[in-house]
Amino acid sequence: MKLPYIAIFLWACFSLSLSAQDYVLDVKQEPFITLANGSRLNPGVWDDERFSLPIGFPFEFMGVTYDSILVDCNGGVLFYLDDKFTDTLAVFSAFGLFEKGADLLDRGDTSGISISPISYDLSGVAGEQILKIEWRNAGFFDEYSLYGTLNDSVSVQLWMHEKGNKIESRIGPNAVSRGAFFSAEGPVIGMGHVDTLFYEFSNGFYLTGPSQSPYVIPPFTALDDSPREGSVFSFSPKTTTTSTLQENEYFHINVYPVPAQDYIHVEFDPEQGKDFTLELTDMYGKTLKNYGKVEALQGHITIPVLDLPTGLYNLRFLGDKGLFTRKVLIE
Repeated sequence: MKLPYIAIFLWACFSLSLSAQDYVLDVKQEPFITLANGSRLNPGVWDDERFSLPIGFPFEFMGVTYDSILVDCNGGVLFYLDDKFTDTLAVFSAFGLFEKGADLLDRGDTSGISISPISYDLSGVAGEQILKIEWRNAGFFDEYSLYGTLNDSVSVQLWMHEKGNKIESRIGPNAVSRGAFFSAEGPVIGMGHVDTLFYEFSNGFYLTGPSQSPYVIPPFTALDDSPREGSVFSFSPKTTTTSTLQENEYFHINVYPVPAQDYIHVEFDPEQGKDFTLELTDMYGKTLKNYGKVEALQGHITIPVLDLPTGLYNLRFLGDKGLFTRKVLIE
């Protein structure tokens, strides 16, 4: 249910310095495998609870290393250090957080018997461990509030990788038809800061656009629709050892129109067969939109820029051999 705007914890004075632009988005499809033997977090029917959970290994998230998280019932986690809290925390939302995007609810709420387990599993060898958290068969409070039913459901997992500090949202079986998302058309997936006193999101990057071809913009937004089963949204920290390439070292790129107004079209040679990640930055290097991995066989990608002010920007193409940058003008 919706919570009043009050502090839930006794907050101590502590500050975090985070940098959300240092991540690369990758979107793919993989089979969703339920945590059949996961350890259960919820003791019974749940609504707006949060559960403290050790990560099991040091995990660097947005420039800070953590060993514990708070698992939010709505489909996300909050990061904290040594049981110290501030009114602003780093967060990752796998489907929803603080009733933003999705206000999840145990589908056993009306009977008093939980049928929507929240569980976790830590697997892998040292150095390559993965913490997996699963919200299974969760319902939607907004559907229940509007229609008195709990027919819609979703299963979602959040994976935290020890190797590379990658963090992922993995979408499982879901049936979303009506009234599921609070003030949005789809779930909230992404990372940033949240003011826990007023539930205000800032200094972060969240997915927007269609779920099968999303892009990233700051500060807070939601997807246009609910992702299909098997969707995986991966956020990986950028490496800083890439070299700068000349265009003819990697592939020929054609960017038009110049200047651009509503859309930028990027054409590239599919015969080169070299995939890359693509992002748009300002002239100071701050990532404004991250388009994730682009397959070379596509040959073409269209980038909407209607929401950007007039100015000069950089398109950054990152491949296995390094980085190539092309300046673009938007009017």
